[in-house]
Amino acid sequence: MKNDNLTSEKTFPNIPTGTMTMPETIMWFGQMLLNNFAPTRQYTVSEWIDHVIDTKAAAGRKRKTICGYRYCADRVKAHIGNMRICDVRPNDISDFFTALKKETVNAAARAVLKKGVDMKQILLAEGISKTRLAAVAGISQSTVDSAMKGNKILWSKAEAISAALRREPAVLFCKVPVEKKLSDDTMEDYRRFVSMIFSAAVRELQIPYNPVERAEKFRYHKKKAEILQPDDVRAVWEAAEQESIFIKALVHMFLITGGRRGEIAGFRWTALNWENSSIKIDHEILYTPEDGVYCEESTKSDRSRVLRLPAETMDLLAEYKLWQDQRRTELGERWIESDYIFTGRFGGRIHPDSISGYIERFEERYRLPHLHPHKFRHTMASILIYSGVDTVTVSKRLGHAQITTTQNTYAHLIQKADMESAECIADAIIRNKKIV
Repeated sequence: MKNDNLTSEKTFPNIPTGTMTMPETIMWFGQMLLNNFAPTRQYTVSEWIDHVIDTKAAAGRKRKTICGYRYCADRVKAHIGNMRICDVRPNDISDFFTALKKETVNAAARAVLKKGVDMKQILLAEGISKTRLAAVAGISQSTVDSAMKGNKILWSKAEAISAALRREPAVLFCKVPVEKKLSDDTMEDYRRFVSMIFSAAVRELQIPYNPVERAEKFRYHKKKAEILQPDDVRAVWEAAEQESIFIKALVHMFLITGGRRGEIAGFRWTALNWENSSIKIDHEILYTPEDGVYCEESTKSDRSRVLRLPAETMDLLAEYKLWQDQRRTELGERWIESDYIFTGRFGGRIHPDSISGYIERFEERYRLPHLHPHKFRHTMASILIYSGVDTVTVSKRLGHAQITTTQNTYAHLIQKADMESAECIADAIIRNKKIV
């Protein structure tokens, strides 16, 4: 809906008749530009940001995206929010990003054992070993060892240890706040957000140009996609074989499908085609502080896709379904009915953060390399690329909206695979080596 308070009608001065002098021509042209970019209301940056976000939310932009916009908006408002949108110049944008790069954010708090706390004596008094403490707390023994040596551990791990020992965390540990600089990826998120805000102002004739495009560019170092090496994949696979059917199926689906965390959380039984050994991915389970856990009826790229699954995966899912049916029967009325493959402890939707928690504890139990849901996705893509699968197919399996996303994300892997392909060709043709 058009808001008359946002943009005025384009009013051009009548073109004078006859011959104009150069000064008269310049004055006439300046007046034309002035009238063309003369909004009836002068918005501050803060007011304009709210207008743009509200407009995009009303237009149906994804809730997770809107939540990200609001997160970025706070810092932008704090720096240039009181300025009029028409007064912002490229140097103001450069100053904002210079200041932003110096800011720190609170990372996950750490904990260190308090002076005077003898953990060995506590374990002796409780009659519990370090191995048993780790099992009860749901963490790795290496974390317990690290804590007892006085090293820093995550505050969440300290809470788990304290709960297992039936003590308050503050009695055993000191909380150590951790601050870190904004990452390059986060800086790039802010750049895109600010550019979007001012592009909207250009579109709605609030300003004649986007100052972000003319501001000093900051150096952006894009991180390479983290992947598991072949030995690591084998270790993860073997560890998953020793786990409960739930964790085994969860890790299996991450490795085989390369799905996003929200997509895995949203897998439905009705989307599983037992005859064709495939699963349809067309939505996600997401979380925002404003909305809680909710179902986004589309994927990140707004494209649905169907993935073929190997026979071993289908067999595992059949076994898992029997376990889930049995659990449904055991819980009776306490079970929350749903169509989801992966559910909470009592059925229903699973919280996406719970999945990350399961993966984190799985990693700790077997002292595996650092795992996170997206690492499985990158690993699957790397396996396909090194196996010679073309980027179009890889892109479709990952659900990328554009093939360039795949090419940019995995550029270093594609280049390495291409180099190895060149060596294979040379071995076969030039060096006369037998290719097995």
